[in-house]
Amino acid sequence: MKQTLLQAILLISVLLLSASCSEEEETPVFPTPNYLISGQTIDPVTGATSLWATNSVVAEFDAEGLRIKAINGSDTLFIAVAGVDSGEYFIDQESELANLNRYETLGENGLTLYTFQANGNGGGMFNITANDTINKTISGDFSVKYFNPINNSDFFELNNAQFQNLNYGSFIGPPVSAPGTGTISFTQGGVDYLFEGEDATAYIDVGPVIRMQGVTQPSPPETSISIAFETDITVGSYILDGTTPLTAGVVKNLTEVFLADSGSLEILMHDTINNDISGTFNFKGFSSLTSSDSTYVTDGVFNINYLE
Repeated sequence: MKQTLLQAILLISVLLLSASCSEEEETPVFPTPNYLISGQTIDPVTGATSLWATNSVVAEFDAEGLRIKAINGSDTLFIAVAGVDSGEYFIDQESELANLNRYETLGENGLTLYTFQANGNGGGMFNITANDTINKTISGDFSVKYFNPINNSDFFELNNAQFQNLNYGSFIGPPVSAPGTGTISFTQGGVDYLFEGEDATAYIDVGPVIRMQGVTQPSPPETSISIAFETDITVGSYILDGTTPLTAGVVKNLTEVFLADSGSLEILMHDTINNDISGTFNFKGFSSLTSSDSTYVTDGVFNINYLE
């Protein structure tokens, strides 16, 4: 009898242990990945949704506001809002930093830029729920929608995006303490512009491309310029029509971005050992907000060193 009781207890113990092991095997626990920025994108053609997530994020905060650059593969998301305090910030073409909000994707046909639609559609909301002023990190959520300024129909939309402990103590692009510098000059609207020293910078960006910028520091002037081309570009003439990795754009009055639709870029010298490059450019740019507005950039000249 005593032996039978011991056997019953042993059998029950084995069954309980087996059930416990079985339960653990049926419900494995996997670590949840953490991203600095993660959200959900919508395919403009099929409407299908997919995950958009990245840990390649940098941000800066200055007198103008907060600027974020997030890289996901060959795509780059730019978001700029007027503050870093907890609260909600609108992202649209009426916001103070509208021209700094955009989405760039590098496809087979070159760089495609998404920004606000001409009829006012697009944009979204950026919500900061936590701001650690000691460690300079923020957390929150946002949703944003940008349109292709060429056809005003294709779009990029990122919904239910979360950002966690995003540090805003770093800087976008090259370090401001030692940027690749030089000179960039051009004429637009009958006015001559000259950027030199730290106002004319160049660096290798995602693509990879060499990105040149003429913009007065720390605040942009009424007109600024940006030109990008492939790092292996050689001496010769190239077409600026928005269909290749060669892109150019000019910003007027901090509200309108004019993208090169026709024009040319000529490389006169490219020293790939010392990262020196010089050339000329001219183009006609159409507004990213209204397809009817345009501007001409002429007599463009650059002589600059770029950072890797």
